[in-house]
Amino acid sequence: GKFPDYVLYESNTNNPIAIIEAKRRGQSIQKALEQAIKLYARPLNIDIVFAVDGTFVKAFSIKNNSFLAIDEEPLTELISEKRLIRFLKEGYNIKETTEIVKHSRDELIKIFRWANDLLRKEGLRNLDRFVEFANILFIKIVSEIEEDRERNGQKRRLDNSLCWESFENFKDSKQMLNYINNSVLKEGLAKKYNHSDDIFQEKLKIKNPDTLKEIVNRLSKITLINTESEIKGDAFEYFLKNLASGNDLGEYFTPRHIVKMMVKITNPKYGEKVYDLACGTGGFLIEAFRHIKKSSNTENKEISKQLTEKTIFGIELTDTYKIAKMNMIIIGDGHNNIIQNDSLAPESISENEYDVILTNPPYSQETDYGEYYPIPSKQADPIFLQSIIKSLKQNRRAGVIVPEGLLFRSGNFQKTREYLLQECEVEAIISLPSGVFLPYTDVKTDIIMFKKGKSTKKVWFYMIENDGFELNKNRRPIKGSDIPELLEIWEEKPESNNSFSVSIDRINKNKFSLKPEDYIQKKAIRSKYPLKKISDIGELTSGSTAPQKREHFENGKYPFIRVKDLTFPENWKYVVKTRDKVNDKSVAEKRLVLSEKGSVIFPKSGVSLLHNRRAILNQDSYVVNHFAIIKPNKNIISPEYLYYVLKKIDMGEYCSRTTLPSLNLSVIKDILIPVPSPKDQKEVIEKIEKEEKEIDKEIYKIKMKRENINKVVEDLFSH
Repeated sequence: GKFPDYVLYESNTNNPIAIIEAKRRGQSIQKALEQAIKLYARPLNIDIVFAVDGTFVKAFSIKNNSFLAIDEEPLTELISEKRLIRFLKEGYNIKETTEIVKHSRDELIKIFRWANDLLRKEGLRNLDRFVEFANILFIKIVSEIEEDRERNGQKRRLDNSLCWESFENFKDSKQMLNYINNSVLKEGLAKKYNHSDDIFQEKLKIKNPDTLKEIVNRLSKITLINTESEIKGDAFEYFLKNLASGNDLGEYFTPRHIVKMMVKITNPKYGEKVYDLACGTGGFLIEAFRHIKKSSNTENKEISKQLTEKTIFGIELTDTYKIAKMNMIIIGDGHNNIIQNDSLAPESISENEYDVILTNPPYSQETDYGEYYPIPSKQADPIFLQSIIKSLKQNRRAGVIVPEGLLFRSGNFQKTREYLLQECEVEAIISLPSGVFLPYTDVKTDIIMFKKGKSTKKVWFYMIENDGFELNKNRRPIKGSDIPELLEIWEEKPESNNSFSVSIDRINKNKFSLKPEDYIQKKAIRSKYPLKKISDIGELTSGSTAPQKREHFENGKYPFIRVKDLTFPENWKYVVKTRDKVNDKSVAEKRLVLSEKGSVIFPKSGVSLLHNRRAILNQDSYVVNHFAIIKPNKNIISPEYLYYVLKKIDMGEYCSRTTLPSLNLSVIKDILIPVPSPKDQKEVIEKIEKEEKEIDKEIYKIKMKRENINKVVEDLFSH
């Protein structure tokens, strides 16, 4: 008979608590999960099932009919028995960010903003203020980690005299400043960690002791590490992500979920060298280190030495390299190979050196070192890509985030793409939605995934439309992320709603363009009036994930528009009737986004996309995410004119090549429409509405004639 690959038992019992179904990388994890549920878990009455392929993990609760999650984030790794038992007791979603830590993180933001003003008065520049606060915060977090180690019976790595508790209760602010400078920093952290360079300054730049004491007092009141978490240092990363802003070096902090996705795809392994040539605060290096560490026996001294000394490599031009080093110390002390330098300079180039390169280089910069590369340029974007190719070993892999201009612009950009396609196998272009890097920038970006050594034969394109977060400055979590599907189909790379492949011949004929939209068939539009992209005439968004529970609609007062609502005859032009209304609870819990009156909506997924239905909102409403929503700029185009012109456009000609029609916003935004002057638009609307009134009159006449026919027939049956 058939047996599960692994059955997990509760310690010291015969009680099975989970099943693991293991597949080779590239086989469908979803099919493995379904197989394990049907063949093993249900017959054995086991609730939790894991499906793994060596890199990706799916975890499912049969009892709850849901994938497992921690703090609403899908679980994507194998877990400890302690956590597994919590899932059995608490349900499919457990909370690990405790209320005290959640409160502390919110408070941390407030403290930094307050401290930022204090440090400004000290005369410190923006980056200096950032690094100064990071030094103080590091002492606080490391001290909490040491306390946690001690509570768990582990040996301290830092003596009490170097930690927070040794000075936090000093009443004399001068004494506190002197102690931190002379003992904690100069004789403590600087001596322990500055063997490669000066991560920690030997004294703070703060001159006023009262400023320091105020900051210490405020930080002493909060807890920054989550003792239930298996990964320490989250608070430090949280601080960096929420408070650092893009600067004039084009530096932006890559969202953690994008970093995790790229690390999972490249799958760095023990013994490989991982490099980021613009490492910033260390996001990619931290995640790669964690990824490798999970599958390594760090109790073995040789393995531990390899991991901490010969695995992680990074270069950063700015002082934020110190933050990267602090981050690495917090998660495991692999900071020795992170240096400050210009990674494009000749002395920084190490040819055929690294197994995995993960990076998000700064955009739109200039470089003085372009002459050292195969295709010289003063523009840094193409030089960064050439440097990555140089640095990779043969048959090794890279994941690089680039501004979309690099994928289609001419000149040295085009020559660099040709060089990339000849020297490397470009496995995929992953299109990221505009807004991924908000609040720092709304620049459109893509990820190039490639291996060095073989030339490219075809390129797989994947369009991420929903990355799991709102595409605005708030970036709050939303459901329906495309990332799990991308990870699921990565090895197979099939055509799907969001993906397609293009041959190298077609790419070569198109000036080596790697811009996804260049290979999505578009209808030629001609007009005597100026043509404008939809993105130029209004704000394009999609709707919200539909609430599922009845409680979200009880005593509802706000219209919630679904695709089927457009089938009501009353809604032929304006939405005046909906089946559902949502309440305040639904709006708050599901983070529904309000669409303004006058917006024009139309289906962007499913068969309804082909039915050519359009409508104008006659009041502020909530709209399901199957709709595209255009809020017209009324200085350019009127809602009524936009409604009529969209009725003429067959969206089916633009949708993905799959059995289920689908349109990405990145495609919709480039659709061209004729836009006459406001005066001409008004004339067009008046002509159409005049004809519509005539049609209404004819419809009324037809209705009356049908009623007359009915009366004649009814008379046949009268006495």
